[in-house]
Order: sequence, then C-alpha cells, then structure tokens
Amino acid sequence: MQELDYNTYVRAPQINDNPIMLYSPVENENCQVTFNSLEGIQKLHPEFEADSKYFKNYNGPLFKGAELGNFEILKAFPGSGIATDLPTKISKLTSISGKHTGALPVVK
Repeated sequence: MQELDYNTYVRAPQINDNPIMLYSPVENENCQVTFNSLEGIQKLHPEFEADSKYFKNYNGPLFKGAELGNFEILKAFPGSGIATDLPTKISKLTSISGKHTGALPVVK
C-alpha cells in the first residue's frame, strides 16, 4: 500500500476492546498487527492517516438508515464535513466519483 488517508473511524463506547485496524504486512509471526488508535499506524508509517479522524466513544447520529442499508453520513455527525475526493483507482473500483460521504461498498 502506498497511501492510507482521509478515513473516518467511529467507535461506540461499548466496543472499545476491538482494534480499529488490522494491518499487514509486518515482520512478525503472523505478518500482521492490530491498532487501537491512529497513532499506532502512524508510528509504523508516519505518512499514513495524517488527515484521518477517529471518533472514540461516539454515541450519536451517524448513518441515514443503517438498518435499511443507507450508509450515507448524517449532517449531524461531527465528521460529516471532512470528506475529500476519492482517488481515481478507488472511484473506478466502486463506481463512485467525487466526494463520498458514507461507507464505501465492499469490493470483491
């Protein structure tokens, strides 16, 4: 991976024991490491996640309708205005262009 940035991580108070990221490759027995904060990945790769945000213990509005599969971010969410244009490679994979304010779909 050459770059990793402009991501938003949101964690509810009751889920604080799960890592926010599983990263690979690293030189250890499993070739992977978990991170519980942005600072963890930044120690390994200072160039990663410089413009990303982490909302720990967030218990407020987030998606328009998660139950209905509408993962567009609500304007009431404090991180709703930090979207940036998607890189061209990601736009091609997801068929989404410009600024995207929601969860990206899984690409297989």
